[in-house]
Amino acid sequence: MKRKFVFAWILLAAIGLAGCGNAADTTVLIETEAPATDTSAPEIPEVPDEHSPLNCVVPSVTEGKYVIMFDNGRLVEFNASAASKAHEEAQAKGFKGNLTLLLSLSALDADSKLYKGTDIGAQAYGKALAKMLENYDSYFTTGETLKGYEIKVEETVGYTNESGVTCPNSPTQTYRHTQKIKVAEGQTFSVVNNGNKLGMRFVIAFKNGGASTTDSLIDTSCTATVYTVPKGVDEVIATYRAVEGDVYAKVSGDTIPSPALRNNVDEDTLAELMGGKYANPVPNLEASQATLKDGYITLGENHLMNNKRLTLVCVVEALEEGQMIALGHGERAYGGSAVQITRDRVRAYYFASGEEESISVAHGLDLSGRIKITIRSGFGTAKVSIENESDKFVSGEFKWGGRNGEIFARSSGVELKNVKLTWSSNDFEKEIWLMGDSYFNMTDPNRWPSYLLNDGHTNYLMNGFPGRNSKSAIADFK
Repeated sequence: MKRKFVFAWILLAAIGLAGCGNAADTTVLIETEAPATDTSAPEIPEVPDEHSPLNCVVPSVTEGKYVIMFDNGRLVEFNASAASKAHEEAQAKGFKGNLTLLLSLSALDADSKLYKGTDIGAQAYGKALAKMLENYDSYFTTGETLKGYEIKVEETVGYTNESGVTCPNSPTQTYRHTQKIKVAEGQTFSVVNNGNKLGMRFVIAFKNGGASTTDSLIDTSCTATVYTVPKGVDEVIATYRAVEGDVYAKVSGDTIPSPALRNNVDEDTLAELMGGKYANPVPNLEASQATLKDGYITLGENHLMNNKRLTLVCVVEALEEGQMIALGHGERAYGGSAVQITRDRVRAYYFASGEEESISVAHGLDLSGRIKITIRSGFGTAKVSIENESDKFVSGEFKWGGRNGEIFARSSGVELKNVKLTWSSNDFEKEIWLMGDSYFNMTDPNRWPSYLLNDGHTNYLMNGFPGRNSKSAIADFK
């Protein structure tokens, strides 16, 4: 792959850097037995990659490949010729489905956490899926064989309704309900008294602790005596009419739960997965030091304008009144921005002719122990997240420069320990690099890059800031 570079001052014809590999080629996942040819699978249209939530994964008409089907009708073929290793591992841990099912599970399970609300394209999804299957144990839960059992019901007066809410009986009702009973897909569940199965009014299904009426049994006549556990359900509560004598919950059938996505596959994790790994073309991507108080830790100057991630991890005894931690790119440089965090608030600013505040909100966190601050910037905007050991704050989007000056973290009045500052950008993988000065202002309608953005074109690295000269640009390019 050859990269294309555009400069605002001169055209460097004959410059091309060896790339890190086409993203479509990096989605080789696991060695598999050749999947049966699916002659009903549609032809793959030769159109540019689009961004849309995915719908499902199916075998392609091309042997050894699969098709990602997106909600907007877009179809993208990707290589799965190395798929059997992860599939065999999954089978050894209890997975009973074929490779197509495993691929679909990795995309769609856990209440669609992998893609719901996240606008991803085919190449990005392929990368995420590849990284998940390469690190199977990190992203999938597996379990021991669950055997059938019987347990005495801890009777509670009242009933559990369709929403999983416990309600009291009326004067004419005699309902009881069980405690939560552990179950697994494919098992059957019943309530037994003196060897007889009781009719159940409700069996409320729970997935990862949340009630799911879609998979629940609701029987107004109380004649249903058996509930078959569907996919994803791991606990149930049954409501039945009161009877004399002890009542038992009976779970029948031995089963090994199919793997499922871990809950940690959130949008942040997905973004990391989509980014994949790339060769570091620049030095000083991270710096560490044992302590930092009333001083700076920096990673040097760079002029990348978008799609950057800055992270500070440290340990602090407590952040007291009057103390501050800052993280940013260009503290007082033209086009610079930073986030400042105090005991109660998080504040961000943009620096041009002076300092312009872009956000100031309460974070609501106890900033003691290990904390992590992350800034994710795009074309002129950013979000910041702050995490302690048990909670997390995520800001809304705010104005951001961060394209000139040094990347830095600063302590004011507080001692930080085990300090680590990092930055990265996936744009180094882009085939086109744009480098310039004020003519590369991203959002100004008088500058041509704004028209790229307005038309939805973002598949390039952009580097520059107003007032930059050729010497500075060449240095940053190198």
